[in-house]
Amino acid sequence: MHEENVFTASGIVEDSSEDGFEASPSLDGQPWSGLLLNPSGLLRDGLHEGSSMSVTILQAFEKLAHQIRDKLITLLDSMDPRDHEIMLKEAGCAFAALDHLQVDYGLFRMRVTEYINQATSLAHVERAINEDTYSEDILRRYNNEKSRYDEIWDAYHNANVAYIASSEKLSALRTNASYFRDTLAEFETQLACYEVDNARHRYHLYQISKTLSECKDSLQAAFREASEVLKLHEKREIERSAAKAAFEKARAQLLK
Repeated sequence: MHEENVFTASGIVEDSSEDGFEASPSLDGQPWSGLLLNPSGLLRDGLHEGSSMSVTILQAFEKLAHQIRDKLITLLDSMDPRDHEIMLKEAGCAFAALDHLQVDYGLFRMRVTEYINQATSLAHVERAINEDTYSEDILRRYNNEKSRYDEIWDAYHNANVAYIASSEKLSALRTNASYFRDTLAEFETQLACYEVDNARHRYHLYQISKTLSECKDSLQAAFREASEVLKLHEKREIERSAAKAAFEKARAQLLK
């Protein structure tokens, strides 16, 4: 199989053999093959219509044109819009190759140019945004002021809540103080009465305690006397039991 090495737009050597050729993608749904002239319109000096070699050469040109366009599309799609100048160089290289192949690629060129123009516009807009330090300063100042306001607002809110709670507590205490002042006067009157009553009960308790102490002394004396009496009683019971036993013994002897 005959192989032919060609250079794509990116400068990479590619295999353009018939077996290595893949179907090209489409742009906006239109196949690239529709962008080519009929092979008879590609005839150059030395190529004759109807010649078998001319048809073979024209077919090779068509395949090579497809490969160049496919590689350029893949390359452009993989590049960052900020590299639009490199896109222009790569596209120019591809366009020059297509010019040499004498194919009709006007629609393809228009779409590539539009794509690069839009990438350029996007890159310029993004660069303008990145270089817009004034807007960043304004936004930074706003964010700082917003943070400061939020912080002060939180402090105000907390202070206001604390003030309202303190006012409610103060009002409740004033009401309670008025009530307690009235109640205190009543308590002081009752206190004076209970102090007199308590003194009376204390004197009465003293008198009873004195009497109780005297009774306790009398009880202890009576207890001592009763103890002596009980001891004497127990002694007499023992003597009676002994006498009774002796009596029963004598009686038993008598009755034998």
